[in-house]
Amino acid sequence: MSGQSHALSHCALAFVALTAMVGCTNKTSVTDTLSTSRSTSSASTVATSAPPPSATLPASAAPPAVHPPSMMVRGAQNTGCIDARGTLVGRPGDWYTDRALGEVVLDIGELKRDSDAAVALSDALVSFDDNYSLQTTWEFTSREDPACIIGRGASVVASDGAQLRVSIWRLTASAQLSSIPSHAAFVAVEPDLFVSDAPSAGDVTVLKVLEDGTTVKVVALGRAALGFAGWPTTIAPPIDAPPPEVPQQSIEDLSRLAADVASMVAR
Repeated sequence: MSGQSHALSHCALAFVALTAMVGCTNKTSVTDTLSTSRSTSSASTVATSAPPPSATLPASAAPPAVHPPSMMVRGAQNTGCIDARGTLVGRPGDWYTDRALGEVVLDIGELKRDSDAAVALSDALVSFDDNYSLQTTWEFTSREDPACIIGRGASVVASDGAQLRVSIWRLTASAQLSSIPSHAAFVAVEPDLFVSDAPSAGDVTVLKVLEDGTTVKVVALGRAALGFAGWPTTIAPPIDAPPPEVPQQSIEDLSRLAADVASMVAR
């Protein structure tokens, strides 16, 4: 698939989408591996809007009604440890809103491969569709705390180049939905589910958002899909490249996969 790399290195981020490249700076926009890294102002100070805190809630409790976030926090990181439940509770539309000033940002310390939790994600992708075999996994630790995992993901690739990717992060402040790489605008199809459907680019992206800001991103790339390398300016395919094909998976299929992965997040 043109413009994509299946390898992740410390300076080559395979996480916005999944075969994207990790930037050499510590702060990197989530791209499919959290997607392809972007050399934008997110590498410096990022202004974010934080959802208001709520009282401690039992896991089964419904989130309270939350007004659009208004508190401004400059320079704050807006991703937290994904293996710990967040202390803020809000509706998905409060975590991801273009009223926010922040972007999804990872302050990356170290890239790790093949952890048990990441391999479990890869196995879940293969179980979901056994036409995919080549597997890649990754985790990102926080630069401030090596014990804090701020990003985790996996990708699987079929023989024709089609891909499935999954990535997980947790917001600690609200972020612009448009800061997540996509070739079509995200649409809320359920209160906790956002979908970007871009058949002309050959991809579908599904975001499953939990009440504490934990986000599961599932991306399906069809054969010859454009991918997200260089996003938001996607690298042009070769002149003789075949046109992108839509993924075989439906939005409903990918939504079920996102829900299954969400249930795997340790709390």
